[in-house]
Amino acid sequence: MSHDQENAILEAIMQQSCIEDAHGCTLNLRTKVESQAAPWPTQSQAPFHLCRLLLNDLGMNSWDKRKSFHILKKNSKLLRELKNLDSRQCRETHKIAVFYIAEGQEDKCSILSNPRGSQAYEDFVAGLGWEVELSTHCGFMGGLQRNGSTGQTAPYYASSTVEVIFHVCTRMPSDSDDSLTKKA
Repeated sequence: MSHDQENAILEAIMQQSCIEDAHGCTLNLRTKVESQAAPWPTQSQAPFHLCRLLLNDLGMNSWDKRKSFHILKKNSKLLRELKNLDSRQCRETHKIAVFYIAEGQEDKCSILSNPRGSQAYEDFVAGLGWEVELSTHCGFMGGLQRNGSTGQTAPYYASSTVEVIFHVCTRMPSDSDDSLTKKA
């Protein structure tokens, strides 16, 4: 370091010291700093904040990529196509029937009329997925009805690529011939 640089640094330190003295800043070693709480996460109020984050994560938020964006005009055709796109299933869907056959049961009518199964059967069904209320379920229904005619609940499993709903025979009503037909 040259002699001129050293003098410039010392002069800057002295000027800072004079400024602090003028404002009454004194160094008190007994002063304790309060501990700080963790900061609260703030949510952006900008209308398109999440869109910007997505574009940034995809690497599309740079100036050179802006030329590839085209602003769409909002009209009825665009809205119809967006609704159509939203209604398309992006996951593979399956419906799987689960029956309980008690010892000695051989005919279809007696098997479909079982109101419940053994404890081992119930444990098996409980492990298939999580219980969903059919009246409020928004996912894949697989032909089960919201009105209760095919039961109140059903096991359901979903991942990013698949949706499965289980038609559990013992959970479906069996009080009429029509309800037995729905089970089969």
